[in-house]
Amino acid sequence: MCGFVGGGGIVAGRFRIVPGGNGKIAFRSDETGPAQIFVMAPNGTGQTNVSNNAGPDDYPSWSADGTKIAFVSNRDNVTGEIYVMDARGANQTRITTNDVYDLEPSWQPISGASGPAAAAPTAAAPSGAAKAVAATPAFTG
Repeated sequence: MCGFVGGGGIVAGRFRIVPGGNGKIAFRSDETGPAQIFVMAPNGTGQTNVSNNAGPDDYPSWSADGTKIAFVSNRDNVTGEIYVMDARGANQTRITTNDVYDLEPSWQPISGASGPAAAAPTAAAPSGAAKAVAATPAFTG
């Protein structure tokens, strides 16, 4: 983590910087209502709500190529589920469905894969153990 500390509703520690790629920062803010995923330039300009829905969203995680963001949302039920969207917020797709709260998605390499499909998000279960989240056609290409 870097030393960025935002004002207002930005929660320190709940943001990610794209490794290479577009250089944007993804972060969670509840400054305008329920927590949402925003992106901005490294200098803090261009803050844009990319998840933009009525339910709370949290824990953004950039794909290695900077084209997708995995995140947690409560929009469809009472437990947090993992979603993936394009870097600009389009094509928001739920990729987990279960009775426990999924936390802190992160992208992990897929053994033997290459190109855009070479990574899939994983999620930390409440116990802290990581669980694999299967890749779906909605975000592998």
